[in-house]
Amino acid sequence: MNWIIGAFAPALAPVLVPALAPALAPVIAYQLERVPILWAQPAPIEPFTLTAELTRRDRRLPDGSYAKLHPLNGIAGQQVTIDVISNDFDAFVLLVGPNERVIGQDDDSGEGRHARLTSILTITGTYQIVVNTARPGEIGRYTLTVGPASDAMEVAALPSAASARE
Repeated sequence: MNWIIGAFAPALAPVLVPALAPALAPVIAYQLERVPILWAQPAPIEPFTLTAELTRRDRRLPDGSYAKLHPLNGIAGQQVTIDVISNDFDAFVLLVGPNERVIGQDDDSGEGRHARLTSILTITGTYQIVVNTARPGEIGRYTLTVGPASDAMEVAALPSAASARE
């Protein structure tokens, strides 16, 4: 059985079907209007949690803050939520795509000074989760939790043009 993927199939039927099979146009158009539309969804992101520490030995960014990178293998279309929780510093998180563009960033969407970023992965490959601080020079322990986005959460792919950290 062939499946039509995408919501545009019934709208295109009146245009494509007569051109491809004029004699079958009425039958095919009728069937296309009743075919269930399927969206190919990748498997959910595999959740994980880790505890780590930002130290003065970590990568230092131009603004004077420290950062640690954590790789994340992802598939285009996967929805992900990233939480960074720290009692030692004001958490900041960035998600950088395989193409080195920032997919999203967050400072305080989690409770208190915790960072929470929810996004849709835009391409397949290895992403970098950049755990950072909101202020220069801060260091300390943190917990990084990565998992699939909740259905109840609003998920949006953030434009990479707004990716530069200020």
